Amino acid sequence: MKVIDSSSVYEICSEDMKSCDLLPAGCYIIRFSPQTDFFLEKYSEIKANEQKVYGPHPEKVKKVMQSFQKFNRNLGVIVSGEKGSGRTLFLKLLAQEALKEKLPVIIVEKYMPGIIAVIERISQEALVLFDEFDKTFCDVCEGEDEVNADCSLFTLLDGFSQGKKLLAVTCSDVRKLEENFLNRPGRFHYHFSFEYPKAEDIREYLEDNLEKQYYPEIEQVIGFSGKVGLSYDCLRAVAFELNCGGKFAEVIKELNLVNTEKIRYQVKVYYEDGTVTANDGFLIDLFSGYKSAVPVYDKKGDYMGTVILNPPSLSYDSSKDEMYVDSEDIGIRFDEDCYDLDDEIYEDMKKKKVCRISLKRKPDRKLYYRV
Repeated sequence: MKVIDSSSVYEICSEDMKSCDLLPAGCYIIRFSPQTDFFLEKYSEIKANEQKVYGPHPEKVKKVMQSFQKFNRNLGVIVSGEKGSGRTLFLKLLAQEALKEKLPVIIVEKYMPGIIAVIERISQEALVLFDEFDKTFCDVCEGEDEVNADCSLFTLLDGFSQGKKLLAVTCSDVRKLEENFLNRPGRFHYHFSFEYPKAEDIREYLEDNLEKQYYPEIEQVIGFSGKVGLSYDCLRAVAFELNCGGKFAEVIKELNLVNTEKIRYQVKVYYEDGTVTANDGFLIDLFSGYKSAVPVYDKKGDYMGTVILNPPSLSYDSSKDEMYVDSEDIGIRFDEDCYDLDDEIYEDMKKKKVCRISLKRKPDRKLYYRV
């Protein structure tokens, strides 16, 4: 490999060109020009711009860099999660650590035919970043009888390319990834999935970023997060407005946080005799002002009544990270005309005393196996 240095532009060329032997440590982005073909252009320094990084991102970055040093081949990393969960932040932190190790950082902004061959020609250790991979690669299909854009990345990970590279891709929708991306640790060794911050994380962030006179607003923010996931981006905006003297109940109406769809919640009904009935995931709009009727079932899947939820009666328990309804506000009906409920069970269920109903935002299906 030879690298031609033309001020801010670096070209990857064949061995017979006069050039420097290695790409200097720094940030680059792959560009294309019909006149000059592919080239690397200097990119502005990548910074996280965070005084304090919340969540598991730093420890995951450290783990990746340590593993890359031990690997004798390419190392692939998938980073997924909800919008605003810190996928791009992870890439920034990873880039910062790579630069400390004197590695060049190469940014792949979008798919272009032939771009993978350019990366293959880089024969030194390097970090290659693919942000929003599911949008920039997975939605691209080349011509008939040609491999899809996302599958072209496999040649970098299957041991046939030059050098040793650390390749990191972020995606918001794991289901868009080609099936051979998943369950193939020989290609992508790690898959980190980031979630919205929990109650204790939100409290830590707000206590760090709010002036003390606005601490009374913290519990309201945490309670709201039980209904809707709040990313650190959202919390940053909320903290800014609260520090300007706003009240959370008013702030939330003016920020760019809108109720665009129903959210799926897990509902559990607890009876005084220890019986528990549940609905593992029911679409509910807690902001419409209307009551919701949620059917619940026993462990065998038999219908055990319909819970009537009135959003204003919901309280939040930060220790359990769930909403709940106290016994005096609980309403349950039995729709015997809609469900084949045995008369004896029906009469028995009507006599049971409900002590609590819990409501918790249902997470996406867990990606990892439990042992």
